[in-house]
Amino acid sequence: MLNNKNKGYTLIELIIAVAVFSVVVLTMTTVASMAIQSQRKSFGLQGSQETSRYIMESLTKEIRMSKVNTAAGVSSVLNITTPQGRVYEYTFDSVAKRLERQYVSGPGAPKSPLFLSSDDFEVTGNFYIRKSAFPFRVAVTVVMQVKSKTAKTKAEEQIKVYLQSTISSRVFD
Repeated sequence: MLNNKNKGYTLIELIIAVAVFSVVVLTMTTVASMAIQSQRKSFGLQGSQETSRYIMESLTKEIRMSKVNTAAGVSSVLNITTPQGRVYEYTFDSVAKRLERQYVSGPGAPKSPLFLSSDDFEVTGNFYIRKSAFPFRVAVTVVMQVKSKTAKTKAEEQIKVYLQSTISSRVFD
């Protein structure tokens, strides 16, 4: 009968077990980190798209039903008159990097400016106004960039959405 008093693991077996365990944990940590990073980017993209969609829908609704007062050409300011006689100015503010809707004149509208985007996004762009003589039509092309400005995001991970849409006014003079 053999009497083996050496029950247990050798040093080499322990080193191999720790190494395999470390590789497995490192792999799982990397996968989890990549999943979290992907989720953050997805939420940022969703927020940028929602902001872009809201701004574009607001502009489209108001431009279609209003008279465009801004002269033909490229401008960061769009001046319109609604059917109720209210005059509004949309301005791409290059300092605050936001789109502002300002009441200028007319009956019963609030006097304070309204920003169409939240503080979490930078909005830049221009209005391209085209007016044709016959038949009289006004088309406003809105070109804008919406960028998330989360402080924790690296420059290469920042979400940018570029939009361009042409809206024609239904008001004919």
